[in-house]
Amino acid sequence: MFDELSSGKPPRFILGETILSWVMRGLGQNKLRNPHLFRSAINQSLVPPKRVVPGVVESWPPPAFEDIEFDLDTMLFKILHDTYGTGATVLRKQFAARQSGLLDIHFRHTYCSACLLESMVTTGFPIWRQSWCYTTSVYCVEHRRPLMRPRDTFTPERRIWEAYHYSAGERTGQSSIFDRRIAGIAIRLQHWIESLIPGQELTEGVEALYGLLLAKRTALAPGGIASMGFSRAQQILCRLNLDLHERIEYGLNDSDPYQRMGALLLIGWLSGMVSPTEIVYLRHHDHCVSRTLPPSPHQLGRMVTLNLSAEEVMVVREKLVKLGEISSTMMSSFLEGFDGATSRSLRSSRPKR
Repeated sequence: MFDELSSGKPPRFILGETILSWVMRGLGQNKLRNPHLFRSAINQSLVPPKRVVPGVVESWPPPAFEDIEFDLDTMLFKILHDTYGTGATVLRKQFAARQSGLLDIHFRHTYCSACLLESMVTTGFPIWRQSWCYTTSVYCVEHRRPLMRPRDTFTPERRIWEAYHYSAGERTGQSSIFDRRIAGIAIRLQHWIESLIPGQELTEGVEALYGLLLAKRTALAPGGIASMGFSRAQQILCRLNLDLHERIEYGLNDSDPYQRMGALLLIGWLSGMVSPTEIVYLRHHDHCVSRTLPPSPHQLGRMVTLNLSAEEVMVVREKLVKLGEISSTMMSSFLEGFDGATSRSLRSSRPKR
């Protein structure tokens, strides 16, 4: 499309690339018209708010940056439209979000190192993929490898090169039979959850359970089962008193790909998408699976109600009941365990006469 422009040739649109990646690629290769406007739009969007409350450390929510990667109403999209005459339909088709569960722009650090290295060879620039920017992003489908998350986080305009430099120095070994097996299971579940239609009851139920399993641990509340059980490193304790919705949102964004895989695995176990044979295999070869997966779905249903207030239990109950659309004995057992524990919790919370 851009090759037809008479005045210069900006980088081609590459399917699945974020607009920020495209703009950074154009700036880095000196191929954009009006580069100062693009730089200004990025800098203005990523400046944290100036208002600071003395003596207060706000871990959540993060500073309110504009979502310059997916919000088509931001200045970055407007400049692209005004500079090159690119229509809204083309921009929406190329850069709009394909899923509802977008990671907050501060937390879009997970990536596939193989993709970055290959894009550097083919385009001369490490390309950032839209598929890495969702709360359900776990595996690279093309390379069948778990996504990586760096130890340090960076602002969106710096993360591309930081991730590339880390990838360039990474030593990659040959995948084992277990690696390939778990990749197939995780990608299957990832495809399934991405295929759910937004707004439907089943989708809302799955999203609620997924978020509950990844809820953030705070000083006053434990983390979700997947968040705690599939954590390979010591988690940073959030010392704020967050309510359940905030703990879920924080957990969804702050979870690493292995924790997300654990949440998908638990949902796949309940829905019957992961067979008993696969579960036995995973229990045998993965310590986190064996220590986290409870003996029965009924017990898992009871576990998710632990340390929830009566009000939180009612909110969760209303959403999880929608999982009844999944015709699985495992899911039925899970809901029975959850409902039984919920009923006891509600009875115990009633004031005694």
